[in-house]
Amino acid sequence: MPPRVLLLPSRRPLLACAHGGSSRRPFFSLPSAVAAALNPSSSTSSSSGGGQTITVTRTLPYPPAPLYDLIADVDAYASFLPHCHASRVTEWSDPLPTSASVDTPTATTEHQHQQQSHQHQQQHEHGQEQEQEQRKRGRRWPRRGTLTVGYGPLTQTYSSRLYCHPATYVVEAVSGRASPTLSPSELRDIGLDADAEARRARESRPGDTFESLVTRWRVIPSSSAESESESSSPPSSSSASSGAGARRQSGGVAAMTTTRVELAIRYKFANPVFQLATGQFGEEIAKLMIEAFEKRAREKLGPAGGGAGSKL
Repeated sequence: MPPRVLLLPSRRPLLACAHGGSSRRPFFSLPSAVAAALNPSSSTSSSSGGGQTITVTRTLPYPPAPLYDLIADVDAYASFLPHCHASRVTEWSDPLPTSASVDTPTATTEHQHQQQSHQHQQQHEHGQEQEQEQRKRGRRWPRRGTLTVGYGPLTQTYSSRLYCHPATYVVEAVSGRASPTLSPSELRDIGLDADAEARRARESRPGDTFESLVTRWRVIPSSSAESESESSSPPSSSSASSGAGARRQSGGVAAMTTTRVELAIRYKFANPVFQLATGQFGEEIAKLMIEAFEKRAREKLGPAGGGAGSKL
């Protein structure tokens, strides 16, 4: 009797079919391209009738504004994201109104300065934030874009509706029959109507692979402080750093700007079989994109924390 050969089914053809013949990595490079320009130190994954959701967070020693600019710079994705062959913004927003939600910094009296020595510094920082807000609202932001991703000879091109809400440091990329997660008031802030966007989502043609895909970035400012010895020599003017990891001296304490970044990817495959086949798919791609973004941030913003290096 000839020996029996047990043939085990391979997962590879199923995944290749799910990706239109492409490898696993390039396929999710698209959502992660608008999505995974950032880096998780923690991640969660959940599934529901609406598809799969992956959430990752990371705290970086950079100010929020330049990180937000990196996320919103869709045209640059092809220059640093693995397997991203082309990236292009095809439609831009009109400049946002500069008076809607921008508050004027409140003046501080001399008496308040005497009672609270740190008040002036706080107002100065607030003024800088408002200046950045005015700059953001006077800009034109991506409204639609296309990304071409692939591996070897196999490529796919995707089109996304882009929603940039600079007042809250949110960037969303929406494809297929998905609606943005921005609230109606947030959509009004950027000159859009919630009903019109919902109608546009219903009328959108689902992709061959995804029925819907939403990638949401949120940049959250925070700060950390570390004590410095009073006996240490005062920093020279040449050592004062601006930009990434900049430290503000106040009362012997050096406050280092840090930023928490949250990335949520919600996707639903057109074929439910593919939803089951992906497993840890999104998280694997997020890790790949983390490394690419980390490198990009250091190239553009300088060494993390002034050379301290961010924690992975």
